[in-house]
Amino acid sequence: VLALLPQDAHYYACAPNLPRALAVKQLLEKIEFSGRRGELFNSVQSAYNKAIQQASPDDFVLVCGSNFVVAEVLEFLEHDKD
Repeated sequence: VLALLPQDAHYYACAPNLPRALAVKQLLEKIEFSGRRGELFNSVQSAYNKAIQQASPDDFVLVCGSNFVVAEVLEFLEHDKD
């Protein structure tokens, strides 16, 4: 899948809060092995927050991975609305 994503983007490696999730360090190794730049985060929320913080108004922030990653982002975004 990484081969389909932009080479010059910055990737924020994280894992959902699940025991069977791929270790974040392994994910970052795969990102870097593909020739892309990445950064490791201990939680989905911290990775998302950093991506949003570093994004310019013209940037596109894509949350991808498992449905569990997307669900965590949606959950804390929903709580931020309250």
